[in-house]
Amino acid sequence: MKEALLLTLFTLLLHATSGDRFNALKFGQTQYDYILYQPNMQPFETGFTTCAWIRKLYSTHNPTWFSYATSVTAHEIQIGDDGTQTRIFGGTKNIPSVYTVTPGTWFHNCVSWDATSNARNVYINGVLVDTTSTTAGRTLTLGGYLVLGNEQHGPGTGMDGSDIFGGEIFNLNMFSKKLSDAEIKEMARDMCSGVEETHGEVRVIKWE
Repeated sequence: MKEALLLTLFTLLLHATSGDRFNALKFGQTQYDYILYQPNMQPFETGFTTCAWIRKLYSTHNPTWFSYATSVTAHEIQIGDDGTQTRIFGGTKNIPSVYTVTPGTWFHNCVSWDATSNARNVYINGVLVDTTSTTAGRTLTLGGYLVLGNEQHGPGTGMDGSDIFGGEIFNLNMFSKKLSDAEIKEMARDMCSGVEETHGEVRVIKWE
């Protein structure tokens, strides 16, 4: 069943971005500016793709816009806006060199994985920039918490001043399959227009 992204908000503003092109989630720049949510993650157990338009406005040690933590692994999934500590299943890969993004500008960021390929992919503006292998037989741990805007150090806990995102997020989607390179490129090119018509059956978590 598809779920809307119904969230608990912590001093979060909804506003029009520059040029009023679209509405975005704008996060403040304190450790309390995040969204905490406990979704049903079962649809993503054997594969997922997480994508959003990101605008980097703030610099911290590990600026994290997406964090999924469980009682088994605090860093089951972690995505930042500068490539530091890109994580899946607790494994860390630092890839800041591929995040050649100018602060204050929008870019499309995706992370995908599935248990068939045992590979985690990272995309910037529709281009595959990094791939790393995951352990064969590993699946996503269920029952955890999702946080937007900060890093978790335990399920639903541990958000601090070192990992503040402090930027903006637009058109967040989490799909219950690993999308192809071509599908991700198409989304980035068209500002995710038509995403419901094209991927509605696997578009489980969303914020527009």
